[in-house]
Amino acid sequence: MEKKNFLPFCEFEFKDEKQSKDAIQKSLGIFKKAKLDPVGFKPPTWAIGHNAGFGFIKAIKKSKFEYVCLSSPVSGLNWEKKSISNIFPQKYEGMLNIPQNINMNWPIEDIKEKIDKIIGLNGIITPQLHFNKEDDWMSDGIGKRNLDKLQEIIDYINEKYDNQIWFAKCSQAAKWWKSNNEQ
Repeated sequence: MEKKNFLPFCEFEFKDEKQSKDAIQKSLGIFKKAKLDPVGFKPPTWAIGHNAGFGFIKAIKKSKFEYVCLSSPVSGLNWEKKSISNIFPQKYEGMLNIPQNINMNWPIEDIKEKIDKIIGLNGIITPQLHFNKEDDWMSDGIGKRNLDKLQEIIDYINEKYDNQIWFAKCSQAAKWWKSNNEQ
């Protein structure tokens, strides 16, 4: 909320490296109190510090996360131009980036088309949902409509690709990728 009335949910967009590091550590403290140990990190609203000398990127590089999620088709690392894959995990400045590539706001037929393309390339499918009820304030929240859509996506994949797809957490995909792509 440092910049009033301008992208208030872009927590890391205007933070320098120290401010970003402090915010990351604060969030880890909150998770620790909840007895959770996150192994990956995705900044809110894909804010990676375009407007602050990429202080967030400098801070997150020094973290011990197994992976980061810093890109969508048009946000984060791909905001100004396509800088990183939206289909494959990829290293970015020493960090493993797991891309988000399915937007739950898209029509279901567009999602299926994108899934077919990604599977055809042996890529990773990563839908994005937010932990809030849809229609509260984010249309890609976890509410009945999007849970039904997610089930339709899973059913589509299972029916069309019959046991050819591995359903995994990002942490599992990151471990697999590292074990198969790093010596």
